[in-house]
Amino acid sequence: MFKKTIATLAVATACFAGTAYAACDTATVIEACKSQLGDGYAVLNTYALDSVAAKKHTFSDDNVLSSRASYKVAICDPNAGNTEFVLKTGSGQAVLSNKSSGVPQSVVSFKAERTSVYLLEFSGAETAELCAGAVLGIKK
Repeated sequence: MFKKTIATLAVATACFAGTAYAACDTATVIEACKSQLGDGYAVLNTYALDSVAAKKHTFSDDNVLSSRASYKVAICDPNAGNTEFVLKTGSGQAVLSNKSSGVPQSVVSFKAERTSVYLLEFSGAETAELCAGAVLGIKK
């Protein structure tokens, strides 16, 4: 009986190993990401990028950005380089990407060309689960 119980526990452990960590903890990722903004930046918005919970691989949010301010977007992705960020004008024209140089950047600094509504779009590969966080900051 004892051996059967141990064997059953071993099988259950093998089957469910990692299940406790399978859930995406975007809150922890976002907290770690805030420090990447650096000194002199205040958090404007945070983004939880969890493709399993949201059942999608693209996340977008619109923000009114001022031409008088400097901004930073920090992307924290444990699967480095899996998350793409694109800043688009209100009409949908892409003006900035974290992969513009061909090498994914985890922090992108920018200044809005004019005060307007901008769309921040984050996406991950359709073939992989996305568990990441992002933070939009404004220079104080």
